[in-house]
Amino acid sequence: MQIGTSIGISLYPEHGDSSEMLMDNADVALYQAKNNGRGCFAYFSESLTLATRQRLQLETKLRRGIAEQELRVFYQPAYDIATGKIIGAEALVRWQDLDELMPPSYFIPIAEETSLIIDIGAWVLYETCQQGKEWLNAGLPPITLSVNVSAPQIKRSNMVTLVSGVLTETDFPAEQLELEITERGLMDNSGSELIIDILNNLHDLGIQLAIDNFGTGYSSLAHLKSLPFRYFKNRQKFYQ
Repeated sequence: MQIGTSIGISLYPEHGDSSEMLMDNADVALYQAKNNGRGCFAYFSESLTLATRQRLQLETKLRRGIAEQELRVFYQPAYDIATGKIIGAEALVRWQDLDELMPPSYFIPIAEETSLIIDIGAWVLYETCQQGKEWLNAGLPPITLSVNVSAPQIKRSNMVTLVSGVLTETDFPAEQLELEITERGLMDNSGSELIIDILNNLHDLGIQLAIDNFGTGYSSLAHLKSLPFRYFKNRQKFYQ
């Protein structure tokens, strides 16, 4: 087993004149080191203090937004070019912050660094399956609904139990649900037996699995073929 290290550094007296202040500033630098990637180090700076303060403010604001039900799910349709019919839709989460719709790039990175991604992911999954069931009850043709999941979300939550419970509660057909994980997220956890087991167990539930943003991470096709993915997708096309 290999053990990696990230280090945050603060210097006396430039960055503090007490052990408490030096430790606090080293912790700020450690966060930056972790954000830069594995096995990195970073020195404390005033700009890091400002960035950390802004991050904490955004986290607090997001927690309030979740509690006050400010998140929204929109659906991006997928068409069959030959027939012009809608065959699927991708669930896209947005944050209705006052009069502005915030894209996921604004708040998902913060959510992934905290436990908030678990709450957001569970809510989006339930909302999507519930909406899908309502469309079926209204007599609309069955379509595949896609939900994006992140590697941190898969690792930190009991994903199999969550998906199984949502499908049971909403009575949405498992075969019409698709979960997407980015190629980059998969590569960062390519050696994790836990992730592989979870993906296989999700596949056993009858749902579809897809790799999103395929072609950006240079994954081994031999490795990908061993995993239970039905589609490799990118912004322009998908591969079956």
